[in-house]
Amino acid sequence: MRRLGPVLVAGLLLLTGAASAPVGSAAPPAGFAWRVLTSGPERFAVATEGRGVTITGLAPTGVVPPFWNRRQVLVPRGARPARDQTVCATWVRETNWSNQQGLAVRVSRPHGGPLRALTLTKNVFGHATWWINLLSWRGQEFTTLGQFDMSGVVSQDGERVRAFPWRICLRAEGERLGFKVWLPRREPEPAWDDPGHTAWVSAPERSGLAGWYAGHLAPGDQLRYADLGVTAD
Repeated sequence: MRRLGPVLVAGLLLLTGAASAPVGSAAPPAGFAWRVLTSGPERFAVATEGRGVTITGLAPTGVVPPFWNRRQVLVPRGARPARDQTVCATWVRETNWSNQQGLAVRVSRPHGGPLRALTLTKNVFGHATWWINLLSWRGQEFTTLGQFDMSGVVSQDGERVRAFPWRICLRAEGERLGFKVWLPRREPEPAWDDPGHTAWVSAPERSGLAGWYAGHLAPGDQLRYADLGVTAD
């Protein structure tokens, strides 16, 4: 497993159970709330189905942006903040490879200040979608915590990624942030110390909410997540 330098994420930023909400609405369905990492004129809508959600890009409310750079996190409404938590989802569908799936933990706004979050995202810069990015956010600014080449899990030959579904979990544990990724139709769930399927970094220690990230959705683009799960210690 290899790490990439901060140039990759810098380039990315330049390019880059409740009743269902109608697709034409940017408001989340009951039981969920949005947290915005990077704003823009475009909007997202979310619809629920069982233990999954579909997030759809909507037309912008103003001038069409040169890039679709909005990034949001969907969090459970009414959840209690926690320091140690795990969030999971199965990535089952995307419209384009440039749509960005992800997860988030420790999402908070301390003392009413800038939004804070730790995120995992599928890399979309340079079409290298087998890389996983770990970032720490403060408002619209971020710090790169780690970038990991997961081609040994999600790629057939180091260049062509395997088709979804991918199962991803992100865990915040004290001063550590880790993830694991596997292909649920091809292999069992790995342990958190499996060297081929997991990675860990140091991360800021604080309390917050866990949720599901979405970014880079042009109008009509969709991401589908199944089997959503959150646990807190």
